[in-house]
Amino acid sequence: MPPQIIRPKSLELIAIQISNLSSGEGLVEFLVNCGVGREIIEYPNTKWKMVYAVLSKFASSQNIEDAKTLFQIIEEAVHPLMHNGDKEKSLEMQDNFNDYLQYDGYCLSNGKIVGATKELIEASEDRRKKREKERENMPVGAELQNLVSEMFSPATIQQQIKRPIPIQIVGGHIDSDVKIVPDTAKSSPETPIKTNLFNKKISFDDEKITIFVEDRAVPLPQFKNEHYLCRAMYEYKINEPVDWSIIYEKMTGYYEAYYGKPSPTRENWRIVYDAMDALNKRIKEIINTNDNLFTWQEKTIKRNY
Repeated sequence: MPPQIIRPKSLELIAIQISNLSSGEGLVEFLVNCGVGREIIEYPNTKWKMVYAVLSKFASSQNIEDAKTLFQIIEEAVHPLMHNGDKEKSLEMQDNFNDYLQYDGYCLSNGKIVGATKELIEASEDRRKKREKERENMPVGAELQNLVSEMFSPATIQQQIKRPIPIQIVGGHIDSDVKIVPDTAKSSPETPIKTNLFNKKISFDDEKITIFVEDRAVPLPQFKNEHYLCRAMYEYKINEPVDWSIIYEKMTGYYEAYYGKPSPTRENWRIVYDAMDALNKRIKEIINTNDNLFTWQEKTIKRNY
């Protein structure tokens, strides 16, 4: 069998990132719009595996038209419109893809696949290192501060008055005009009233990397285990127990897709448990509740609300 024009591991990492761009149905339409026949799309299926199967099929073909379709899928995935018009996010995905494609002699430049050159690869790597440094230097709580500044800036408030701004929510809820408001519970500092999570609308916004309990925000450390655990768990229904190994696989897959290298952690249920415990503590502290959003039983994890 002839070798694939892009090696399987690169396709896997690319598929994981593409799978985060939309819902399962949205990804099917994305692939169809790129020229993929519906009959070869394995859906329903795990999102990244569905995308990977399509990429792998076209990468293995000797038909030049299939190669063009493969390249079109990758090029369309980094288009700013796939990132809600955010050119920086688009460029970040392009740079991540370049880290994989370079080993087969390709890279993306201005959204198009071209032959890899030293200059293009170095420029891409420099941008990636700059982003990592900026994230490392971001002070604790900066995510929430940035979110508050954005939500309450004069321009944002004026825009919200004119028309609601929808946000993408992972987990089955769709909200608009989400605002961060101070806790209005009438309680004294000595006897604060605990919040009961039961019957509260709780959602996860993967773009803002924030859990929302009603209108109150719980920002998560971006691209860390708590973020990855939350992203993985919101693919499942409330009270649906999931084996820890499945969540671990998803978490390490997100890590590899973002950092472009395998996760340094060894397969261990404690990775998932510790992330869950940290998330529960974070929510309890910020929301002032005794309830756990996630629970652990016999090495399975489930979302309670």
